[in-house]
Amino acid sequence: DDEGKSNYLAKNKESKWINEYRSRKHYVHSLANIDGKYFVTASQDNSVKQWDIETGNCLHTFCNAHDGWVTCVTKVGGAIPKFITGSHDCTLKLWNVSTRKCERVFKGHSDWVNSVACLDDNTIITGSSDATIKMFDILTGECMKTFGGAEGHQDWVTSVSVISNSQLFLSGSWDGTAKLWNSSTGKCTRTYTGHKDWVTSVESIGDGKFITGSEDKTAKLFCIESEECIQTYVGHSKWIASVANIDGKRHLTGSGDKTVKLWNTMTGKCLCTYEGHSLGVYSLSVIDTRTFLSGSLDETSKLWSISPCLSLGKEESLSNLTNSTKNGRESSKMDESVPYVSLHSITSEASDSSSYV
Repeated sequence: DDEGKSNYLAKNKESKWINEYRSRKHYVHSLANIDGKYFVTASQDNSVKQWDIETGNCLHTFCNAHDGWVTCVTKVGGAIPKFITGSHDCTLKLWNVSTRKCERVFKGHSDWVNSVACLDDNTIITGSSDATIKMFDILTGECMKTFGGAEGHQDWVTSVSVISNSQLFLSGSWDGTAKLWNSSTGKCTRTYTGHKDWVTSVESIGDGKFITGSEDKTAKLFCIESEECIQTYVGHSKWIASVANIDGKRHLTGSGDKTVKLWNTMTGKCLCTYEGHSLGVYSLSVIDTRTFLSGSLDETSKLWSISPCLSLGKEESLSNLTNSTKNGRESSKMDESVPYVSLHSITSEASDSSSYV
């Protein structure tokens, strides 16, 4: 297939995904929905690509966006569509979608940047392999605060997620823990344990709860205030790289077993398994309560429909390995056993959180 050419499958009754976005040598480490019309993907080839969700066309490639793998990407709020990328080159960059220009570079980390999330329209939170979290001013590029030290993580920070309508955020780390931070004071106010391996993803889901994904093949639901693990989600056969909240009642997990699973958040029941990727799923982005995007090491992103799974009484598998997607697919040289390194965090709504400070 040609570079950036979509395999549009919306009218293919044998397939359950809506659209596929494919390009050679562009492993999708992270993706972010911009406005429901466009999304961007970040890759190990140092580039970022902008895609049209409906047509599947690659609209632009930001070649050599960084001097290393681009590991994370998130949308920035405001009237003008913008996004921020993080990289193995230890920097982050602010991009204007309209002009396709880099407007600002954020420096301060001494190792890979693995995750980025917007605290508000003017502030970002970043997690790095240097075991620290930093807060940057989007307007000036200034590093306003560093979170770490004895009370911080003792290994790579893999994921950050902001609790909306507050100054609080969550972080996950290779040290096996998740932490709650107060961005105003710079203090860690809670530490969450329970996973048997690296925490690869954290996601606030509102109502005083959040979800973690782990190298131990499970995801967990925690109460922010009590630090209690409320639910454990078991079903994947390999590491979980990404978790994504849909509506506080359902969430998604992406895994090295090549699948995405849809869960009932409170009961722990797996409602649906989405099959179609040929390598591990590294990133997820929920567009709305009906659709979501997945990004994989198989050099594709896929748009899926959530609605077919809403009324399922038992776990169902949505297999998409049709002949049309098998034929001519260039095999990936990346070893699927390689552990998860970085991902995109998605900010979600949360209730009043003043009691966690």
